[in-house]
Amino acid sequence: MKVHRLRDILELYWTAYLACPDRKLYLLNFHFLAIHCINACRTALMGGIALVCPDCGDIHYHFHSCGHRFCPTCGVYATNKWAKKVLSQLPNIKHYHIVFTLPARLRLLSLRNGDKLHHLLFIIANKVLQEWFEKQGLKCGIIAVLHTAGSDLKYHPHVHLIVSAGGEDLKTGEIRELQGDYLTSHKYLANKFRFYFNQALIELYDKNELNVRGEYLNRPYFMNFIKSLNEKTWIVGIEKPLKDATDIVRYVGRYTRRACISEYRIQSIDDGKIVFTFNDYKNTPKGQYPPVQGLCTLTYVEFLDRLLQHVPTPGFQAVRRYGLYTGQN
Repeated sequence: MKVHRLRDILELYWTAYLACPDRKLYLLNFHFLAIHCINACRTALMGGIALVCPDCGDIHYHFHSCGHRFCPTCGVYATNKWAKKVLSQLPNIKHYHIVFTLPARLRLLSLRNGDKLHHLLFIIANKVLQEWFEKQGLKCGIIAVLHTAGSDLKYHPHVHLIVSAGGEDLKTGEIRELQGDYLTSHKYLANKFRFYFNQALIELYDKNELNVRGEYLNRPYFMNFIKSLNEKTWIVGIEKPLKDATDIVRYVGRYTRRACISEYRIQSIDDGKIVFTFNDYKNTPKGQYPPVQGLCTLTYVEFLDRLLQHVPTPGFQAVRRYGLYTGQN
């Protein structure tokens, strides 16, 4: 089966996309830089070295990688390198994979506020978990990674956390592992997550640091919005801890150094439409893994709008370390 590259899609449709009046994404310099890097990666545009055979004179060129965080060509190598380094730093105890997801009703507000709510996701998830571990007399270690895309490329911000199933004893300083695999209830963490996040939103609002529109400019209406959020169940996922954290680290880190879609998922790019596979959770029976695979068909404009909204903002730290793992690089 032919592999379709993002570079192939850009070659076919980038010029038309720029001129299309239906384009919804407002492009900034960092979007154009990402496109340039994807197109230039491992080509003569990036420069390179020439290896010459001393016997026959045959020349073989090796062109440089771009190193951009959104490049699918060189990102796999960078991701694996990152994962290998992380694994070498983890203590020999079990680790949980925990996911905190921003509720659907907050996604529009998040889009309007750049990385502010992404930052809150990190801060609140860490706060909730550290508080729980402190009650056990421990300081846990956390490596947190932000993902902004679902597998269908829609805006779906969530933070993945690699969390030590134990940590540093607050009294003795020794590393102590939790007994058993059960951490705590999803509902307990979700309720704490909801409470602290909404309190943080109110604080930003009262400082005029939250970009709101329409009726929410009036504080009573905004507080009614917060009240409606409190009436919903928020999502925190906790997976069974693993002694070997390799799979967790590689899964969590998969989009830290590359585009949010793996190119093998792209099925066709013809006739102005992009077809790719995605995880169809709506049609997947509860508890089934792996999930049912569906096909998503988008026009090239819809596809590039969805894809490019996930190009990381320059300077934003999408991987963070807390507690026991603070200070590790």
